[in-house]
Amino acid sequence: MLFGSAKKSSRDVNCFVTSTIHILLAEIYLKDSSLESVPIMLERSLPAINSFRNGNGYNFFPLMEVPKKLVRKGEADLYPAGIRRASHFQYSRRFILHGFNVYNDADDTASGIYANFMSHRIDPGQYPQNITDPDSVAAFFAEYRDIPGSRTNLWNWLRGHGTKTGAYNTWFPDDQDPKAHTIFPHKGKYYIPFGINDIDCVLNTNVLGILAAIGAKETPEMHEAANWILEMIRTEKCRSCAVYYPTGYSLGYAVVKACLRGATLLEPAIEPILNKLILEQNSDGSWSDSMKENEVLTTLHAVNSLIGIRSFVDEDLDPVISSGLNYVLSKVHQNKNLAWLDGGVVFSCGSAFKRIHVWVSKAYTTALLLEALVIR
Repeated sequence: MLFGSAKKSSRDVNCFVTSTIHILLAEIYLKDSSLESVPIMLERSLPAINSFRNGNGYNFFPLMEVPKKLVRKGEADLYPAGIRRASHFQYSRRFILHGFNVYNDADDTASGIYANFMSHRIDPGQYPQNITDPDSVAAFFAEYRDIPGSRTNLWNWLRGHGTKTGAYNTWFPDDQDPKAHTIFPHKGKYYIPFGINDIDCVLNTNVLGILAAIGAKETPEMHEAANWILEMIRTEKCRSCAVYYPTGYSLGYAVVKACLRGATLLEPAIEPILNKLILEQNSDGSWSDSMKENEVLTTLHAVNSLIGIRSFVDEDLDPVISSGLNYVLSKVHQNKNLAWLDGGVVFSCGSAFKRIHVWVSKAYTTALLLEALVIR
């Protein structure tokens, strides 16, 4: 479409993948401090994560210079500080370039805050706790919700995700007035995709888990977000409500992680997630995915979910976990002292484009395997 040729790719960077890997490694290290290379990696990745900080939040894209080939005369002057865009992937249309100069979002802001929090836990002397009071963080997120007076993306409405749900919105616009945000991007300004905010169940789960982990007190806003997530699970809308996550078991994994981080409001979802995972495992130990060649990451989401679920149920899940883990281990590549997995789909462009324009990561997929091996 307007994004470029099919199968076109580039080695790129973004806040979400970097901070998510950082958090996984930090949690793994707290389980096994013999992994001495982890603090070294965290020391290097935290400044990179904080380079995505933008005012009160974090942005998905890095701040880059404006590519002169894709702007008309004088347009570069509209971005005196630079433009938020992909670091290496070259979009071939001016429209897309201006459209990817997006606002800060809830997922990147939550993961950026939590990455700092985890680094501070591991080394309080070296890392300042780069967050304000946890309850102030919760209040900040509460300012951007799907409530009367706000509009959500047409995708949410078409898929029956509800209206005025109280769930956390994806984007943090400067102006909450819906009329201030147009369908098409304005040059020199930040942009909300399609001009209308949206809600994502995985994003909401991530936010609830991180707020719990940093010690924020439960609020009515958290209850509303949790109730919406539980409703999406009850009505089996797990795939469609994950607007920016095209893989099949992202929500289940996010819910289990959030519960382990202290989000007790989501614990009623544990049993239905467990039942779904048991029912849908393949005979070879894997779990399938509608995204081609993404079974390894999907299986790791399922396996790590089951490992976490053992903290909440009395069932013997070891045989199911072992068969899933054996499937993943059969896909590992090795070269001398290195071992890794092919990259699975971590994130996507969202809504109608979520199976078309995606971000994959060998490092994230491999970190999920490390999580399974250490925490198991």
